[in-house]
Amino acid sequence: MKNIKLIVILTVLLFGLGGIATWDEWKTKEEEKETKGKNKLTLITPDQVTEFVYTAKPEEVAAATDGDILEIKLAKVDGVWMINHPIALAADSPAVENLLKSVSDYNYTSVVSTDKATWKNFGLENSSVKIRLKTLDGAETTLFFGSKAPVGYNSYLATSASDDVLMGSQHIAIAVTKTLHDLRSKAMVKIDESQIKSLEYNSLSGTDVSLVKDGNSYKFAAGGAEPDVAYIRDFIDDLNFVKADKFIDNPDPALAEKFSNPEILVRLTFEGKPDLNLSFLSSADKMYARIGMGPSLIELPAEFSKNILKTNNDFRNRRIVPSAFMSTLSGVTIDGVFYKKITGSWFTGDEIAKAEGPDGSTKAKESSHVRPFVVDLEFAKTEDFYRADQPDFVKSLLAAPVHSVILESAAGDPKKITVDLYKHELIDDKYWVKVSGGPSGFLVAKSHFESITPSAKPAELPVGPEG
Repeated sequence: MKNIKLIVILTVLLFGLGGIATWDEWKTKEEEKETKGKNKLTLITPDQVTEFVYTAKPEEVAAATDGDILEIKLAKVDGVWMINHPIALAADSPAVENLLKSVSDYNYTSVVSTDKATWKNFGLENSSVKIRLKTLDGAETTLFFGSKAPVGYNSYLATSASDDVLMGSQHIAIAVTKTLHDLRSKAMVKIDESQIKSLEYNSLSGTDVSLVKDGNSYKFAAGGAEPDVAYIRDFIDDLNFVKADKFIDNPDPALAEKFSNPEILVRLTFEGKPDLNLSFLSSADKMYARIGMGPSLIELPAEFSKNILKTNNDFRNRRIVPSAFMSTLSGVTIDGVFYKKITGSWFTGDEIAKAEGPDGSTKAKESSHVRPFVVDLEFAKTEDFYRADQPDFVKSLLAAPVHSVILESAAGDPKKITVDLYKHELIDDKYWVKVSGGPSGFLVAKSHFESITPSAKPAELPVGPEG
């Protein structure tokens, strides 16, 4: 019986101690919450804000660029901030979030008045900057940022939740001084490459390129040459990643008139979306763009000019031998000597029979220069294209080639491709190159052919997963 009483007493004590521990934990959390919220300008956190209106007096944006105005209305749409006044624009979400974080993290240092009638004395009745926040529950709170304190690095603030005049570090005045440019997205465009149907590039300098989507790749609308798909995607990335230096919503009429005949015009069509027309021109050492026939112009970084200026050949695949053919390569003849590919290695003469024998390639001596040569040849790119009837190219073909290479494919179409290298009379470190089956000649650096003979300097092989 005594044991039972003891157990009951111990149980009660344990529950009592547990209750004390739970209350202590709750009390600690409440105190932490109270401490954390003490002297906060607002307890609203950025994730609770769904809309806000930013208003600034003219003197706060006196240095703003054309088009910046005093009232900016923003709303979060599907998790992304958008500007819907004064014009519909994508917002710079990180910039918006930083502004909201600046006010939600801010702690004032003291209360200097509890009488709203004194607000006019602190620049709060007609505040320099005002931010009205709307939260998930539909409630609205307005933050007022007044004049700077006459002593110390402080400024005056208030909120619609209280009549108090607050004072705190002046850094908040800098953090909340914004222009339309500060809060709008700096991206020129947002292109989803997967939805592109066609791309056209035209310039006054004579570039005229028309590409159409072909599955997950591209082809020239006129056929013929093979486009460089990786280069095309890099070009689209350049358009996506460039950031505006300035948006000009009320451009000078003379500058706007120049866009009637832009230096560069890029037109993209999409699946299920409107076409996108981008115009570019340079003026007074600056690069400008316009989207469609919109009234606004975009001033771009000057260095973007090298990203947007293209030639017809830039969009062409510069590889002198198609990658698809090289991937099925089974034999190579270099200057009359035949090499056969066996289990990933290259053999010639009697070594071929040894490699194909019962002991396989372990007993055969590999022609080690061929493998790096094939790799170099696969990735060799021309520096320029030449028509087969151009005089300087035709003249070079009158002499015998310095080297002649015949590539054989086990499954390719065609089965053979000949690559002839000719001496360039004026450029010592380049070859004229003629590839069978193509209308063009190529100008290719000699470095791509350093491993063409056993005595030539061997090229470095790319390191694979096994080294």
